[in-house]
Amino acid sequence: MESNKEQTAVNWLSEQLNKIGISEELICHLIKEAKALEKEQIKDAFYVNIGWGGKQGDKDPAEEYYEETFES
Repeated sequence: MESNKEQTAVNWLSEQLNKIGISEELICHLIKEAKALEKEQIKDAFYVNIGWGGKQGDKDPAEEYYEETFES
């Protein structure tokens, strides 16, 4: 079943590395680090795009956008 979520560059890279047989342990470590960096970049871009610098109360609209768009 295909997801409606966008595929990020990090997810694509993960799939490619798995196909060529790189150590799963190394892939997991690198992908975890890359996804954390990518998430922060996407959230920062969200704030720049809407011209607003932070969350209101307990809700972070950038976090919600990221989860709705990129997490499966």
